Amino acid sequence: MKPAAWWPNWRESPFTFFYLCLLGAGSLTLGALDPQTRSDVLHASSTDVVHLASRPIFVLVASGLWVSSVVEFILVAVIFGIAASLLERRVGTRATLGVFLSGHVGATLLTEGAVAVGVLAGELPSSALSRLDVGVSYGLAAIGAAALGLLPQRWRMGGVVALWAYLGSALISDPDVTAWGHLLAAALGVAWWPALASLGVAHKRRRLVRVSLASAAEMGMMVGWSTPPRLPASSWLPRRRSTIRTSSGRSSSYSTTMPMARSASS
Repeated sequence: MKPAAWWPNWRESPFTFFYLCLLGAGSLTLGALDPQTRSDVLHASSTDVVHLASRPIFVLVASGLWVSSVVEFILVAVIFGIAASLLERRVGTRATLGVFLSGHVGATLLTEGAVAVGVLAGELPSSALSRLDVGVSYGLAAIGAAALGLLPQRWRMGGVVALWAYLGSALISDPDVTAWGHLLAAALGVAWWPALASLGVAHKRRRLVRVSLASAAEMGMMVGWSTPPRLPASSWLPRRRSTIRTSSGRSSSYSTTMPMARSASS
């Protein structure tokens, strides 16, 4: 595979390309804000229980636009850019977007639902209902796990075990809801494997059809350019020579493209 195929572009992997552009813009925007405004923006975009209960669509969209720093953006761009680009080229844009949303939205709802249950049961303080929760890590975990399904069969499970070991290591150092969310998002990505296999075949067929149609259209244009212009009918119709007897007794002839009707004798 060529190195260019590992990196997103707007033609073959538009979702990956434009989403990374949004993340880059968000990273630069946060970097330009003062600390207090930056904190206000992040808390307003947090997918905590309070915000999910009042304005779920807004926070689910806004929380996926921020990365904490330019350095974090570079790391996300490399990992997400490669994994999502390869996945998008193989299974298409809509399927890749579905994988990302299943991790970003699905893992968020599962973890925040667990927080709400924990608060109701008295296991967690009420402050957990408004904890800060922003970023693209859940979507990234789902994309990475789904992309492992593109590996040969003998490498897939090893890749999944390594990914879960890396994500699960956070439970040892900082066992919080976010760490569990990463594991759930990775599990959701793996759950896409059977569907991605069939989606990959369908996407390949659609690409072949588009390439065939483009080639046919190009050939048609080339044939149209190479065909000489049609000549008027008068240039290729057979000519017939007619003779008209003049009053002086001499014959005068001329050519015409259509047969002349005989004139009546005088």
